[in-house]
Amino acid sequence: MDRRAFLQASAFAFTPRIARAQPTAKVRRIGILTAGTVSTSEPSAFYAALRELGWVEGENLIIERRGAAGKSEAVPALAAELVRLNPDVITAGGAVAGVAAKNATTTIPIVAVNGDPVRLGLVSSMSHPGGNITGISVIAPELAAKRLEILRELIPPATRVGETSIGRTSTGTGSGTSTSVRFDRSDCRRSLSKSRSPTRFHARSQR
Repeated sequence: MDRRAFLQASAFAFTPRIARAQPTAKVRRIGILTAGTVSTSEPSAFYAALRELGWVEGENLIIERRGAAGKSEAVPALAAELVRLNPDVITAGGAVAGVAAKNATTTIPIVAVNGDPVRLGLVSSMSHPGGNITGISVIAPELAAKRLEILRELIPPATRVGETSIGRTSTGTGSGTSTSVRFDRSDCRRSLSKSRSPTRFHARSQR
């Protein structure tokens, strides 16, 4: 299952211009933007979720797919191309696509799926994104701090919390100021472990 496609389809359900209600005869249009390659293979969680909501490509739905095949410099032009087609919503997977979509339109709703939309400048905050952008963040520092808060509530006696990350991605380092503040204000110590690749991470986790 394509996890990113599933997240995009889930977020799509909350887009203002396309409601969960029974679809009308009007044909809707979705723009999909990515710096990578857009998959059209079936079955896909993205298309399955759309069908559950009553939207079927080729019947009451048109999907405009634009992928840069790894050439990030081509993404802004693809974003502009999608905007000219005036879709009801644009889904942007990844940081490059999210920024390009934001720069291309201030009126068409954008569902962005990336790491930290606040740091990227896509939204002003997680709780009040504002503008025409919504979506899902998987490593936003604000969420990392909230996870720590919930963990402390679940396990009050905990005095040491381990954090692992692969590559440069981390929920609590770099821009994770809010997480550091949570640690500073508690008696909980932080143990950070980084791995350069999934293979190394797996090997270390088996020790």
